[in-house]
Amino acid sequence: MSKDILLELYVFCKFLMLGVILCVAYDVIRISRRIIKRGKGIVAFEDVLAGVIAAFITFGLIYKENYGNLRGYIFSGMLVGMGLYWISISSLFVGIISKSILMLLQKINNAFKISKEIIISKVRNSCEKENRKEN
Repeated sequence: MSKDILLELYVFCKFLMLGVILCVAYDVIRISRRIIKRGKGIVAFEDVLAGVIAAFITFGLIYKENYGNLRGYIFSGMLVGMGLYWISISSLFVGIISKSILMLLQKINNAFKISKEIIISKVRNSCEKENRKEN
C-alpha cells in the first residue's frame, strides 16, 4: 500500500476511536442523569454543551491530523465508531454502571442511617443516665 493510503487508514482509525470516545463521554452524561434527576431545560443545556465540546474536539483533531481538510473517510470513521459502540455495549455500559453507582450510594446511605441511629441511641442513653443521676 502507498504511504498516502496508510496515512488515511491511520486517520480513519483515529476518528473511529474518537467516535467511540465521544459516545462513552455522552454515556457518562446519561449515567449521571439516571443518578441525579434533572429538568428538561438542564438536559437540553447539557446536550447542547456536549455537542459544542464534541464539535471543538472533532475539528481540533481534524486540524491536527489532516491539516483541516474535511474528508468523507474522517466522518465515516467517526460514524462507524459511534455506531459500533452504540449498538454493541452502550446500553449495557449505562445500565451496569448506573445500577452499580445507585447500589453503592444506597449502601452508603444505609450505613449513615445505621451510624446515625447508633449515635442517637448512645446520646439518649447518656442523657437518661445523667437525668437519673440528677434525680
